[in-house]
Amino acid sequence: MTRKMRDRLRLISRGLDEYSYVRFKHCGRVYIFMEGRWWTSPKV
Repeated sequence: MTRKMRDRLRLISRGLDEYSYVRFKHCGRVYIFMEGRWWTSPKV
């Protein structure tokens, strides 16, 4: 994960709490925020 991407995820998670659920796709990779942390799924 690039530094820029990590910073972007950190910014998004500031506005979230551990019960939030966010999912988005970037460069073919899916990023999911749940249970208070970020998860990534490999390229499909």
